[in-house]
Amino acid sequence: MTFLVGLDLSWTGRNETGLCVLESSGDGVLLVRLDATVWPVDSLAEYLGGLCVAVTVAVDAPLVRTAQCTAERELARAFGRYKASAYNANVDFLTRKGLLAGPELGETLRARGFALDPLAISPFADGRHAFEMYPHAVHVVHFKLHERLKYKKGPLPLRREGIHDYQRLLAALLKRDLPAVAASPSVLAAFDGGGPVLGARQLKHLEDTLDGLTCAYAAWRAWREGLHPCEVFGNATDGHIVVPGLRFDPRFHATG
Repeated sequence: MTFLVGLDLSWTGRNETGLCVLESSGDGVLLVRLDATVWPVDSLAEYLGGLCVAVTVAVDAPLVRTAQCTAERELARAFGRYKASAYNANVDFLTRKGLLAGPELGETLRARGFALDPLAISPFADGRHAFEMYPHAVHVVHFKLHERLKYKKGPLPLRREGIHDYQRLLAALLKRDLPAVAASPSVLAAFDGGGPVLGARQLKHLEDTLDGLTCAYAAWRAWREGLHPCEVFGNATDGHIVVPGLRFDPRFHATG
């Protein structure tokens, strides 16, 4: 039994964190949990540490950062043309803005026996692993996009349109690769929401939920296939961002 977890982590710890937990066993891959709620870092680490011995976690937040981190710059060179560059989450920025939930979670997970080296994840890896990922880059690769989805910022009509596209594309991806997950009632509910009546708060909740699902998909891909050096931007020591499955996209062969 292996758990595959996606976290759209609140960088402050005060807002909702999207959490998706999948379980892989002899019966295939099934959904265990999907929600978006406020999680203190210690409580979240305790929950993850209590799942089982074998667990792989993909987190949309910087788990490791030093002043020498090059992850965002490397990612921008590969994904800038798709308008899918990540924030430059350097140490000074994170400290000044109080956005330290990611590094705090990384330290706490490491203390609980999680390896934070993405290249330690081999196909069907045992043990405990956690890595940072970036949903927009994963979308570009697995949705075959020419430009990132626009669902996070801007006028509400534009965000609603972006959320609708997100639901449609993610539903198709999960139906193809993880059909039992795609058919779960809570996943179907996440794909049904997001109509024109949803306000900003409801859209944010739905966004966190969908991003948690995307992170869980990334965790599953990393666990099933292992990770290749061309899929890791930065490094384990100074900070990294991972895009599982990148090596299979011919548009990015030059990155590896």
